[in-house]
Amino acid sequence: MPKSPAKTSVPRQKRAKETYDRLVAVTGELLDEVGFERVSTNMIAERAGVSPPALYRYFKDKYDLIGAFGRFVMEAQNALLAEVGENLFTDPDYVLTSAILIRLNLKTVEVTEAIPGGVRVMRCLRVVPALSHVRTDSHHEMATALAAAAVIHRPELSEGEIYRQSLLSIEIGYTVIEFVLENPELDRVATIRDACNAIAAFNSVVVRVDEPLDAYR
Repeated sequence: MPKSPAKTSVPRQKRAKETYDRLVAVTGELLDEVGFERVSTNMIAERAGVSPPALYRYFKDKYDLIGAFGRFVMEAQNALLAEVGENLFTDPDYVLTSAILIRLNLKTVEVTEAIPGGVRVMRCLRVVPALSHVRTDSHHEMATALAAAAVIHRPELSEGEIYRQSLLSIEIGYTVIEFVLENPELDRVATIRDACNAIAAFNSVVVRVDEPLDAYR
């Protein structure tokens, strides 16, 4: 097993980018169909319609491919969180509420489910040591951005403190998203609400609890 796959650079030329994107998408499809253990670079290359040597021009092994697909999924998730950061940055009167957090997490679940392989790769990023850096790097980047945005209009806040709370909030949110995806028999809204209210409790300087559960049904 490779120790730590390098982050592959995304090609800029149109045809190369199309091939790269197709390989990443096929990786997600095959994760859903055959699972992490059985998926291989040869299988991915065949499905994508490229030769194995062509695949290796973009990725060094299957861990590299799954890492790239994991980053794709997390970027889709983070785009939702980035909207919160943008509001914090641009609107001095913006208040981050538990309602916003609940809707954010519900939407993140929906986005993840909509991507073939999205649920599977979240598990991979959690349990496969060679891929865990994809998740942690993404969380650190988002926490840094949120902390910087939060103190723009509230300089009395400690950026380091907000970073710590943001990182913990992201980790809790990610965990509860995994939890509801793996336990579909549970009340999804209630589970996410409970987690978001817990986040609001320790992050009270920037998050406010506000709406009842019925607001999300």
